Amino acid sequence: MTDTFFVDETGAFVVGKAQSTPHDESEGLLQSCADALAQWNLTVEQVLPQLVTGVYSGTAMLNRVVQRKGLRVGLIVNRGMEDFHRMGRAIQSYLGYSYEDRLHLNTHRYDPPLVPRELTFGVTERIDMFGNVVIPLREEEAYEAARRLVE
Repeated sequence: MTDTFFVDETGAFVVGKAQSTPHDESEGLLQSCADALAQWNLTVEQVLPQLVTGVYSGTAMLNRVVQRKGLRVGLIVNRGMEDFHRMGRAIQSYLGYSYEDRLHLNTHRYDPPLVPRELTFGVTERIDMFGNVVIPLREEEAYEAARRLVE
């Protein structure tokens, strides 16, 4: 589904929904906008030219990654966390197993990671749990990681 959310100058809001259209994401976005704006008896043509701020965040890319369809993707993470996304944690590691099998890791089957290890790169940076920068991003490392991903 594609969702939209419009807020007017008084703080009133409407929400629109439409089927996602992976072949052309703009179609689903415009249909969702039309659905939302119809609640105010307005059209996309009336509102979008006057729009002050617009933010788009689609799930089509995420859906393709999770379904393992489309192009291969890479990942840039904090140095030291390169393998973290590949490790099953908590319930992920034993969901569906009997009590006996939960005790023996050698019986567990893991799905292949969404991002292969060879396409995962770590860069120096740390942010604490409050969002404060503890170690600033070393941008040259980020540029190098991005360069390696597009090679």
